[in-house]
Amino acid sequence: MKFGQNLAACPSSIFTLIPPFCPPATAPRKQFGTTACTITVSGLRAETWDDCLSTIVDTREQYSSLASSKTLFAIGTFSGKVILYKQSTCQEFGTLQHEEPVRLSKLGDSAKVLVSAGSKRLRVWDLASKVYTWDFDAPQQCMSLALTDRDQLLLGSLKDHRIRIWDLNTGYLTEDVDWTQGLEGMTKHLYRRPIMAAFSVDTDLLAIIYKGQDMLLWDLENDSLHDTYSRESGAVANPGSPYGSSGVRCLIFGAGANANLLASAYGDGELVLFDTYTGLVKKRIVAFAHILARSADGSTLASADPSGKIQLFNFRTMSLLYRINSVEPGIQELGFSGDSLRLLDIRGSHCRVWEPTVLVGQNAEEESRDTVTAPSTLRETVLEPSEDIVLITSVTYHSSGEVFLCGKEDGSVNLYEVKSGLQARKLFSHAHGIVIVSLNFEEASHTFSSIDSCGRIG
Repeated sequence: MKFGQNLAACPSSIFTLIPPFCPPATAPRKQFGTTACTITVSGLRAETWDDCLSTIVDTREQYSSLASSKTLFAIGTFSGKVILYKQSTCQEFGTLQHEEPVRLSKLGDSAKVLVSAGSKRLRVWDLASKVYTWDFDAPQQCMSLALTDRDQLLLGSLKDHRIRIWDLNTGYLTEDVDWTQGLEGMTKHLYRRPIMAAFSVDTDLLAIIYKGQDMLLWDLENDSLHDTYSRESGAVANPGSPYGSSGVRCLIFGAGANANLLASAYGDGELVLFDTYTGLVKKRIVAFAHILARSADGSTLASADPSGKIQLFNFRTMSLLYRINSVEPGIQELGFSGDSLRLLDIRGSHCRVWEPTVLVGQNAEEESRDTVTAPSTLRETVLEPSEDIVLITSVTYHSSGEVFLCGKEDGSVNLYEVKSGLQARKLFSHAHGIVIVSLNFEEASHTFSSIDSCGRIG
C-alpha cells in the first residue's frame, strides 16, 4: 500500500490526512482532499494511480534475492540480511541474519518457513520466532531450492552435479544423488559445472543446464534421466548423442494446470515453450529474457530483459498481456505474490511491487479455463529511471512559510517553494555522498545549519 503503515496505525486518517497525498484525478482526492480540515499538498506530478503499488528503497543495501507468499515477501541482500515485509501493507516487520550474501531464498506454502542460501550454507528459519532451526553446509553453491511434503522436505540442486534432500523434522540429509552417474555421454559434463537448474515439484522433475549444452531433465522420483531437450525439437530421441550448443540463459517450469510446461530463454532472444508430457515444442517467441518467473497458479509467465523491460505472458499461449517499459537496467530477480495478483522486481537498492489489473483477469481465467483470449489492446506502463532520484533525508522550513529546505542523501542542501512543491535551487553541499541527517533554521539570525552523517556542521 502507498500509505500502509499510516493506515494501520490510524485508520481514520483515510478521511483527512491521506487524501491530500493522492493524485488529483483519484476518487479519495476528489471526495475528501479539498475539505477545510485537510492539509494542502503541492508538487504531485502524477495525475492518477499507476500500476506500481509500492517502491521499497534502502540505499545501504544491494538486493540479491526474492521470495514471496500470500502473506509476506522476503528480500535477500548481498550484506547477508533477509528483510521480511507484509504482503498487505508492504511494510517491514523483521530482519534475519544469514551472515553471507543471500543468493537464493524460498518461502514455504504455509509462510511459516523460509530457506536462505548462500555460497557456503543453507539456513532454515522459523518465521514465528525469527530464528534458524537448521544450518546446513553447502559444499558447492546451490542453484535452486524447493519445499515439498507440507514444507517438511527441502530439495536443493548444487553445482557439484548433486541433488540433496533434507528432512526438516530431523535435520538429516535423507538423499544425496549424483545425476551424472551411469549416464552415457556425460563424461564431458564432469569437466564443467552446471550453470542453473529448476525444480518442478508438481511433475517431480529437475531441469539442469550446462553451458552450450541441451537441457537435462532428471526424474526425482526414480532417480534417473527423464529426457534430454534440444532447442530445435524438444525431447531428443537418443539421449546418448552429442549435445548441441543451445545457449540457455534461464528456464522455469509451470505449475498447477500448466505444470507440464517448461519455458526456456536463449541467448539470441528466443523464448521456447516445451511440453514435458509430449516432449514437443509448443511455442516460440522473441523476448530477450535473462530472468523468468511464473505466478503461483501457473497462469502467467514474467520475463525481464537486460534493459530492464518486464513483460507478462499467458503461460499456455505465450500471448503478450502487459509490458513495463524501462531504461533502468539491472533487474536481479522477479517474483509473484502467493495469490498471483502482484509482481515484484528487485534491482540495485530498489524493490517495486506491481499490481496490474491484467493479473486479475489471468486469475479469473485460470479458475474458469473455458476460453483463452489475448487482450484486444496491449497495456503498457513506463518506469521512470531512478538513477537521477536522490532521496530527501531531512527537512526544515522558513518562518515566512514560502520556502523550505531539504537535505539529501548525496550531501546537498536544496531550497524548495511551498506553493509549487518544486526545487528552486541548490544552496550548498557537504562532501559528496555524505547523508544530511539534520537541518535547523535559526529565526533570530535568519541562518540555516546542517549536520551530516559524519558529524560535520554546515
